Amino acid sequence: MSDKVDRRSIRTINMTDEISRLSITSVFPRSTMHIDQSGEKCFIDIFEYLKSHFCLGNGETTPRVVLLYLEKVVSISAEYYNQNPDKASISKDENGEYPLILRELMMQAYFELQQDMAGIFKSSITNKDWQNMLDTFLCKKGRKTSFSFRSLKNMIGIDNNECMRDFLAYICHLGVMRCRDKSVILEQRHYDIPLILQGAHIKRENKASVVLGGVNH
Repeated sequence: MSDKVDRRSIRTINMTDEISRLSITSVFPRSTMHIDQSGEKCFIDIFEYLKSHFCLGNGETTPRVVLLYLEKVVSISAEYYNQNPDKASISKDENGEYPLILRELMMQAYFELQQDMAGIFKSSITNKDWQNMLDTFLCKKGRKTSFSFRSLKNMIGIDNNECMRDFLAYICHLGVMRCRDKSVILEQRHYDIPLILQGAHIKRENKASVVLGGVNH
């Protein structure tokens, strides 16, 4: 088959999308590092990273979370270059891109974002009992990403089904979790947490108070 472009065919990727991609890769690495579910560092495509790592429970990338992350990346990168003036001169690499934002700094920014997000969610809850329940969950969940209704009850230490139902409905509304089988009875339901809250390094802290996704409680 000829490689000649058929002038009557549309582009497979539109020009504005390509410009956007080039804008991102001119500053960020084409692949960055993250921690996989086994707890190991590995590489991930930058666009897959942006698509998957800044979602709340609804599964959609949340612009405000991305902006919080970018703010951290810029701050951490500026501090790095201030402390390492010998790295201040940056030239284009073989791909015609500037290696400005470093992978390790991106990972550090994401860890800090995860801790802040835990604080943001907790500060969004005015009910002290529910706030303590969420705090208990975040501290005990470890590296698990999926939970049954029964395991959540045991983890949090609540016997009352109605209390757990109302609590889980609320934190699903906030985006802390997603119920993947709402059609079954309560006791048989399962819940997943987004990547932004995954990992055993989430600590007990309450740093921030930011309204997410138009929800203010």
